[in-house]
Amino acid sequence: MVNREPTLQMSNRTKIQEGSAAWRVLILAASLMLTAGPALSQSVSALWSFSSGTFPAGQEVRSVSSVNVGTDGSVAVTLTTDDGSFGNTQYKLYWVGSDGSLIWASQFLPGGLIQGEGSFPVALTIRSGLLIYQVGDTTIKSVVKPADGPAVVGTVATADTAGGNTFATYSIEQSRTPGVFAVVEVEGDGSGFTLQMFKLTAAVQGVTLVGSETGVRDGRYVLQFQSQDGVTYQIQASTDLLSWVNQGPVIVGDGGIKSLLEPVSATTRRFFRVVVQ
Repeated sequence: MVNREPTLQMSNRTKIQEGSAAWRVLILAASLMLTAGPALSQSVSALWSFSSGTFPAGQEVRSVSSVNVGTDGSVAVTLTTDDGSFGNTQYKLYWVGSDGSLIWASQFLPGGLIQGEGSFPVALTIRSGLLIYQVGDTTIKSVVKPADGPAVVGTVATADTAGGNTFATYSIEQSRTPGVFAVVEVEGDGSGFTLQMFKLTAAVQGVTLVGSETGVRDGRYVLQFQSQDGVTYQIQASTDLLSWVNQGPVIVGDGGIKSLLEPVSATTRRFFRVVVQ
């Protein structure tokens, strides 16, 4: 597992004289312990997992037909099952919440000899408390999950089957939460599955000090560092390297050089660090 905890790296120790007082400025740059190798890397962490439990006798997972992550982080999984010999094909749709708990699951729906035939369910829209899915080529249904009650299934639309009409196309609303992905692990005997959700954290560079501009000048501490676009930083100060307080607001990186200018105290030794958030 990748360590995402900020760790301190000492750099740019400077000692200068001001009048009769001696000043020692210690600049601490916060960086991230990621994986060995390039300065840029990715951090993957497990968010949650869900287990289907054991399927009824005579039903084994043939394939995971679709996995869709909703705008709220919940996940819809469609499975194709059979009796182990391509007979008694059925489908089942699971809706799992963003915390890994089961919101709702359909009954086993009758299938056909060709995957996708019969009552094949496909998630169309997944939002907080709402799942809309298509069943076969004739029906669109909804599942509404109130905060304090069971899920309620309803019918949104049906095709004019008397006129020979069908729903031939559908669209899937994609997740609005980048950096997450789902993995379905099927039991070796097909008796069930585990859904696992992971988060991929964007690469973050360590803080790079601009050495020629870091120190004490004209009676002020000067700290400058190279920012990374889209990364947030917090400068902190301490008098004992144990307790740290924020120094100014959070800084949002834009690829340029960011600075701290702080008056020098005649009596107090101060330390500074930059923390990547």
